[in-house]
Amino acid sequence: MERDEEIPFLEGEKRCRHTELESERSDSPKCQRKQQRWLWISAVMNAILFKACLFLVFLMTFKQTRDTSTISETYSPVNNAIEYEYRRTIANDTTMVGQPNPAWESRMSNLLNNTLLSISQTELDLANTTSIPVQSTNPTQYAGGLGIAHNIHCVKKLKQFLYFSHFYPDVEIGSSHYDYLQYHADHCLNFILQSMMCHMDTSLYTLVWAPGEDGKTMVVKHREPGVQKCVNWDKAKEWMEERSISSDMMVGPS
Repeated sequence: MERDEEIPFLEGEKRCRHTELESERSDSPKCQRKQQRWLWISAVMNAILFKACLFLVFLMTFKQTRDTSTISETYSPVNNAIEYEYRRTIANDTTMVGQPNPAWESRMSNLLNNTLLSISQTELDLANTTSIPVQSTNPTQYAGGLGIAHNIHCVKKLKQFLYFSHFYPDVEIGSSHYDYLQYHADHCLNFILQSMMCHMDTSLYTLVWAPGEDGKTMVVKHREPGVQKCVNWDKAKEWMEERSISSDMMVGPS
């Protein structure tokens, strides 16, 4: 039994050891060379298998990254008209920040003008949706708009609710109309949050110590981001203006 246990697993080694045992190890150097050869072959094969495994792991990781990073855009009729540019954020645009004023009203009006658009049946089909028809169009056109128009509308509604007494001087807090305005503002906050999370701004913000509200205590503040890749708003607005319709052109409810 002890003699059998000494016989190794590898066939070549088995013959060598078996012969060696029978000849009282008279062929030991030859046997050692065979053992070394098998060990070398085993090491090479293990190295090849290890590298193959690493390659497969890399390939799978790359494929998963590629699948998520190259996901195609959802359809929108404006996709082919989008152009990009580099620009900086205006930290405190005096037109948009502060108490409501005629300049703010004019700016919001300009941003929201011409955002109700004429959409073709083909474009609706590509988006897999329906909409309200537009009167006296051949072929029939439909009313629609882009998500940016709703976002701008929501910014306007939030500003109006923030300065409630200015925009709604006759509305009593606690009234049904006040509750509706509050609900509308909440809806807009939620919608803008989801839009921001979907179209994530990846700009790098850095921090700096700066005087706080009292002008003395140092607090942490963030610097404005540097140059950003942005949609060319003027080009997108031109595209919308070419398709714009008025709300009174929509077919009313039947």
